[in-house]
Amino acid sequence: MQVVRRGPDTVVVRTPCKLNLFLEVIGKRADGYHELDMIMEAIDLCDTLTVARDADGIALACDDPAVPTDRRNTIVRAAERFFEAAGLPPRARMHLRKRVPIGGGLGGGSANGIGALRALMELYAAPLPREEQFRIACELGSDVPFFLYGGLARCRGRGEIIDPLGAGAPRRYLVLVPPFACSTAEVYANLNLPLTSPRSAGTMSPGSVEERIRDGMLFFNRLEQPAAGLRPEFALIMKKAREIGVDAHMTGSGACLFALASDRAGGGRDALVAEALAGMAEVRIAENLPAWG
Repeated sequence: MQVVRRGPDTVVVRTPCKLNLFLEVIGKRADGYHELDMIMEAIDLCDTLTVARDADGIALACDDPAVPTDRRNTIVRAAERFFEAAGLPPRARMHLRKRVPIGGGLGGGSANGIGALRALMELYAAPLPREEQFRIACELGSDVPFFLYGGLARCRGRGEIIDPLGAGAPRRYLVLVPPFACSTAEVYANLNLPLTSPRSAGTMSPGSVEERIRDGMLFFNRLEQPAAGLRPEFALIMKKAREIGVDAHMTGSGACLFALASDRAGGGRDALVAEALAGMAEVRIAENLPAWG
């Protein structure tokens, strides 16, 4: 989570997103949420959030008309919780420049929430205690606590049990962005529980995770099948990618997919992938990010 500009009345932050390198659904919890076991990694596909002092109230605008700017947006709810926790009157005017795909399973909205919290703490010189930041993150959503840490981490429970795994070795990913979104609620509703043989991430260490990333053995997402069952075109993208030698896997509840990219920036293989998937999915290149928490 990077603050790119500070001023007496304005703070600008870049808010990244994440990939689910591993996602298993253990079961349904008594509170209605799902028990998860995930390995997440932050990547440098970023939105930009500008936060300024305002005379009164909380206002959000966005350059993408598909993004809600009321309390449905994590940014607005994060701002409300910040002012309440800091004991300050709510005064913030915010603008989001959206670049992370919406409904892609990349956690862009969750990162926006932590970006708003970080920017407001900077703007008002009112750092909240770490435990208070964590409490707010858990209230905002299941993926949100991860963005207090970044880097590479194992996330369990609803996503609130975080085991940081360090920065991760430098690597590049192909991110495949279809021209449609997936509904998280619909994907989970299409998942058959209980599972007969849930996968386990096992005992995780930074070294073991790196080894399993390099050999491709870590990548798994239990939600791929139910997502493909809802969107036949999603299954076609996965099939086409694998036909051309790209071991693509879904992130989150979809619809974006990812695969390891060539070692060198601008590699010919990456261009061939983009050409092969033209009309089916946009291909973006992203690099992993170190931990910031």
